[in-house]
Amino acid sequence: AAGADSVFSTDEFSVLESQAPGKLLDVGCGAGQFLLRSQSRGFDVMGLDLDPKSVLFARDELGLDVRLGSFEQLPADSRFDVVSALGVLEHISEPVEFLNSAKKHLADGGEILIGLPNARSLNRIVSRLGRDDWDMFLEPGHLYSYDRETLQKLARRVGLEIHSWTTSTIAIRGKVPFFPERFAGLEAGLQKSVERNPLWKQLYRRTLRGLDHFSLGDTLFASLREIRR
Repeated sequence: AAGADSVFSTDEFSVLESQAPGKLLDVGCGAGQFLLRSQSRGFDVMGLDLDPKSVLFARDELGLDVRLGSFEQLPADSRFDVVSALGVLEHISEPVEFLNSAKKHLADGGEILIGLPNARSLNRIVSRLGRDDWDMFLEPGHLYSYDRETLQKLARRVGLEIHSWTTSTIAIRGKVPFFPERFAGLEAGLQKSVERNPLWKQLYRRTLRGLDHFSLGDTLFASLREIRR
């Protein structure tokens, strides 16, 4: 059920030019939610992940082609129309090497779909007025922070460039947007209201899309394509 619909204000697929039928590889696929959604759109999907429990769940419970490991698990000649890495790049100590590996497995005209915390999010700007930094930057294992400009510089080091991009925000995560402090009771109440009331859910999502219009959402989605000379 979690894989049936995006939890983001603006869908990850919105930045992709590639359409099904096509082959999609999701690196760091976790339990397979994005793979399910991609499969439902008609893509031929494969996943890679370093967590054995996630791999077993995706294989046994969801019937997905998911392999334990990273790019080394792929045949050298395997090619994909889309290579996605959602919530992955900020954890990678060698991002140039990672993007080079992804690029090697792109089909002609293929895209790399990146999703990561947006360092220029309005929520991050507002959080600096409080005692704590933005919660998405406090998650363990984040090694680097990116915005559109820094991601573009990184991409160009491996012969890629941002083809299209947008920002987005998780529509139901409990956090009250634009508040510098965390209020657990208020957040829990908001989350319940949004989950139970379709009208509230639609209004909340539209409010978050307003942030996307100004590129101030919490997550940066970008399609990277090879630079054509």
